[in-house]
Amino acid sequence: MSPVGRWVFISTLIPTGGVICLRQPVVAPVGESRSVFAVEYELARKIGIDKDYPWRDSESWVNYKLGPGHITVSDLRQEPLRVVTGPVAYRKYETKGFHTPSGKVELFSERFRSNGNPPYPVYRDITDLDDGRRKADFPLLATSRKPMEYVHTKLRDLPTLQKLYPEPVLAITPVDAAARGIQAGERVSVISSRGRASFKAQINTAVPVGVVQIDFGWGNPGDDGCNVNVLATDEHRDPISGTTPNRLFRCQVSRIE
Repeated sequence: MSPVGRWVFISTLIPTGGVICLRQPVVAPVGESRSVFAVEYELARKIGIDKDYPWRDSESWVNYKLGPGHITVSDLRQEPLRVVTGPVAYRKYETKGFHTPSGKVELFSERFRSNGNPPYPVYRDITDLDDGRRKADFPLLATSRKPMEYVHTKLRDLPTLQKLYPEPVLAITPVDAAARGIQAGERVSVISSRGRASFKAQINTAVPVGVVQIDFGWGNPGDDGCNVNVLATDEHRDPISGTTPNRLFRCQVSRIE
């Protein structure tokens, strides 16, 4: 399901093929509210980078995404439910192969090797990228988790869920908690090379020793919770893809008196 502007597009798969449908809005937008895309386009125009955008509005972008199905938003307005693919087909690789240069599953990549990169995947632990000083100042590794009670950053304003799960927590092992004098339910301070935040401590034996787990999705207006993103860093990047370990960073945790 994907909300864009004034519409919601729902895609699913049935035996006869892939289906996409257009759901029209039930009520008009409240006040001056706009879709996130409309806000982005307007910001781009005001700071002078809109000329670099391949699309000027949400409908143009959606039409581009619908292109492989040979339909447009206008078509969906006329016929809101469309089957856009053929019937479900399994084991297509037996006749068509895979989308690789060899047409096979490639564990050894000639493409990577020809560009001077390792032909096999190479795992590099973030701890191998840190110097001794960083490890001393920030001895714990932190990652994030999404509480099952919420959907990403949404639904924090529902009273029932607020009562069930009122604030973000930091899960820490009994070993690491005891070393810092932390008891379950106490407030703790988390410091990283980037910032500082506070959470309620949860003693959790499922978390590995030396690791803390922090709830994701808080820090939005009205939820009174800290945002784990203020602690995360993107200084370490994969040299090939450019991706960052933004859900793994070093930190120190201490009890708030």
